[in-house]
Amino acid sequence: MLEMVSVVFGVLIALAVNEAVQNWHWAEDVAEARAGIYEEIRYNNDWMAFRVMLRPCLDSQLEQARAAVEALAAGKATRASALADRVIGGRLDNQNWQALRTSSTFEHLPDQERRRLGEYYSQLDDLREWTSEEGRAWRELSLINFAPNTIERSDISRMRLAIKNAEVFGEVIGRNSANQLARAQRFVPAPLLAKAPRYARFVERIKAACGQFGQRPQDLDAAVRQAQP
Repeated sequence: MLEMVSVVFGVLIALAVNEAVQNWHWAEDVAEARAGIYEEIRYNNDWMAFRVMLRPCLDSQLEQARAAVEALAAGKATRASALADRVIGGRLDNQNWQALRTSSTFEHLPDQERRRLGEYYSQLDDLREWTSEEGRAWRELSLINFAPNTIERSDISRMRLAIKNAEVFGEVIGRNSANQLARAQRFVPAPLLAKAPRYARFVERIKAACGQFGQRPQDLDAAVRQAQP
C-alpha cells in the first residue's frame, strides 16, 4: 500500500513539474510574441500620429486645389503647390500579427488582449484601403497644373469628384488614426510611438505641408484624448 502511495505521489509530482515547465515555456513564447507585436504597433502608430497632426494642413491644401480647379473651369491658368499624394503615404505593417494569429502562442494570450489586438489590426486593414483610395484621388488632381486649353470638361468633373473623395478619405483617416492611437493606449505599454527613423521624415513632411499655409499641425495629445476608440 505504501509503495502504491509512493508511486502515485511520484506521478503527481512529475505531472506538476511538467505543467510548470510547460507554463514557463508558454510564458516565454508569449513574452517574445508580445514584444514583437507591440513593436509593430508602435511602428504603425508613428504613421497614425503623422496623419492626425497633418490633417488641418491637408484641409488647406484641398481648399487650394478646389480654387485651382474652379480657375481651370473658368479657363484661367493656375498652379497648385506640391500635391499631397507624395506626402500622405506610409507603410502599415501586420506581419507580426499574422504570424502570431496563426501560431499556437496566440491561444495563450489573455482573452481581452486577443480581442484588443484583433480590433486594432482590423482597423489597420481599413486604414490601408482608405489610404489607397485617398492617394488615387490626389493623383487625379495632378491635372491641376496642366494648361487650361488641354483640360476637357470631363477632366474638371473628375477633379471635382477627386477633391470630394480626398476630403472624405482624409477626414476618415485622420479621425480613425486618432481612434487607433487611443485604442492602442489602452493595452500597449509606453511609449505609444516607436519614433523610428521614418518618424523624423514624417515630421519634415508636416513642417513642409503646414509651413506653406502658415498653419500649425493638429495637437496630437488633444486629438487622442478626444478620440473614441
